[in-house]
This record gives sequence, structure tokens and C-alpha cells, in this order.
Amino acid sequence: MKSPLALVFTLALLSPVLSSPQLATPAPEDTPNPSAPPVTPVTPTPSTDPAQKLAKSGLEKLAKNDLLGAQADFEKVLTLAPDNLPTTINLGLVAYRLKKYPLARDLLKKAVRLHPDSALAWLTLGVVEYDQSQFNAALAALTQATLLDPKNPLAHQYLGVTVGKKGWLSAAEDELRQAIELDPLAAEAHFNLAVFYLQRSPPATELARRHYQKALDLGSPPDPEVAKNLPTPKD
Repeated sequence: MKSPLALVFTLALLSPVLSSPQLATPAPEDTPNPSAPPVTPVTPTPSTDPAQKLAKSGLEKLAKNDLLGAQADFEKVLTLAPDNLPTTINLGLVAYRLKKYPLARDLLKKAVRLHPDSALAWLTLGVVEYDQSQFNAALAALTQATLLDPKNPLAHQYLGVTVGKKGWLSAAEDELRQAIELDPLAAEAHFNLAVFYLQRSPPATELARRHYQKALDLGSPPDPEVAKNLPTPKD
């Protein structure tokens, strides 16, 4: 049987980082909590600080998918606060969405160099490397992300599909099961775990069917290639 390889994963699952940049290098308490998952953007507190106003403007433009406008604002922030971690990550995210992959990689490498304890910086770098099929680099970054933030289901999801791409199917299953344990409603994790169950020899078709159905229940679109390899549900 041909093993399906339709792995559902996109960087859109990562949210921008809320930032309150200062004109000086941010103090440790100004950086994101490494144990916190990616946050959902909210309206930042109004401020007269020019860097904060620019960061707020950049986040608003990013929310509207005005990538070039967001890029311009975030670049201005970094001229005022060159080492600000949230803005560096956000600018890397914008560069990724603009398909400026070398720039995205450089920005995120700068982020992990300046703040090696930032799980989110390592996670975002790992996602960019994965998307560019740089699986060894992705593995290194995502492993670091899970070490720094072991309760982040998204980090385990990306690490799972990365090790799966390297052919380590048992490790991939372990990471995806961990992601589901941390977030039972993660449709992508259920879908990808179903895919890896189908790649066992022999395929674990009943386990795959259960997780594929759960993914559908959670909103994943049907995948004909996966579906045709699954058994008919038992009454």
C-alpha cells in the first residue's frame, strides 16, 4: 500500500508576539515567558513611546494582512530598540509570510542568539526551517523549543512531523501523542498521527481511522488519499 504523505502544517498557526519595546535593550521581565504558548493579539495599551506606538501599528497591520506595512513599522521599531525580542520574532514572521526566507531565517537566528532561552524564537525558527525542507536545522531548533517549553503542544506537533520527515516514525508518533495529550482539540495533530499510523508496517488502520475521524470532527478537511486507506467503521 502506498503510504500517504499529506502532512497538514502551516505557519499560520503561530500568532504574532505582543511587544512593549523600550528604547534601551529590554530587561528580562520585558521578554515573553518561555513557558507560555503563542499568544493571541490584543490591542496594546496606548503609549506615547514612539517604539510602542510603532509596534502597535505593526500588529494592527499584521492582523489586517498588510504585510508590507507591518514590515515597515517593525523595522522602525528595531532602529529604536535593536535587540527587542518580540519585534524581531514578529519581523521574522512577516518576512516568512512575504516568502523572504533568508531574511526570516536571519532575523530568527538573531532572536535565538540574543535570547537563547526564548522557546517561541526557537519554535518559529524551526517552523521556517521545516517549511524550507531544512530538516536537520528544523530538528535542532524544534528540539530546543520543546526542551524550553515542554508543555507547548505546537512545538511537539512541529517536532513530530519533522522527525517523521527524517523517517523516525515511532518518534513522530510519540511527539504527536504528546501534542494531543496537551491539546486534545488539535486537529492537525490528530490528522498527522493518522498519517503516521498508516505508514506503519503493517499499517495501524483502526488507530489511523479514529484519529482521522477526530480530525474531521475538529474541522480538518477530508483527504481522499488518507480516506481510501482506512477501514470502514465498525457498527
